[in-house]
Amino acid sequence: MEIASRPRCLGMRIIVVTRTGRASHPESADRVLSLSDLATAVPEADFVVLPPPLTEEDRGLVDEEFIALMKPSAILVNVSRSAVVDEGALYEALRTRRTAEAALDAWWDYPKDRGRSRQFPSVHFDFHSLDNAVLTPHRAAYSEQASSEQERFAVENVLRFLRGETPLDIMDIHKVLALAGLPRSRGNIHLSVITNRAAVIPIAVCNSERYK
Repeated sequence: MEIASRPRCLGMRIIVVTRTGRASHPESADRVLSLSDLATAVPEADFVVLPPPLTEEDRGLVDEEFIALMKPSAILVNVSRSAVVDEGALYEALRTRRTAEAALDAWWDYPKDRGRSRQFPSVHFDFHSLDNAVLTPHRAAYSEQASSEQERFAVENVLRFLRGETPLDIMDIHKVLALAGLPRSRGNIHLSVITNRAAVIPIAVCNSERYK
């Protein structure tokens, strides 16, 4: 909702595209369209902001065809997951100035040693050498409000679980592992959240079979 409401303060028109063509806060948008309407929405945009979760449906969503729909003056902003964007297609569009600029908060390759590596966002394409690409270290979701909300949500889910209620926002852990390219898990999965105080709070022992 904030992605839509803040640009409106600058007088921008807001077009929201969702899978279903419905939005939880339709009042924040001038129009709400479905994914099937991308060919209509993308050519109108001066800023294309990507906030979707990574699913098989939106993996590689921003490919050569998508980029070709964008205005040459448009700016792409990815605060989602890197795999939503075809890195080769975006790099070539930026290198040749087919796309004006991109701001990337999600990387294709992450340093294995945090804080001790000079590894760049992509080992295949040197986005860091482009003067029309802005790179940030996957921090777009961090704010005082977001951290407090994450802690509140985690505690509420613990309480729901202990009361025998169904936790909110259940994930199929096997699909999550598959999307992340990790081996299929056996048995229960222990999920945790790390707060900004470095405390570990167990959310629940999740077994996707239990809450189907």
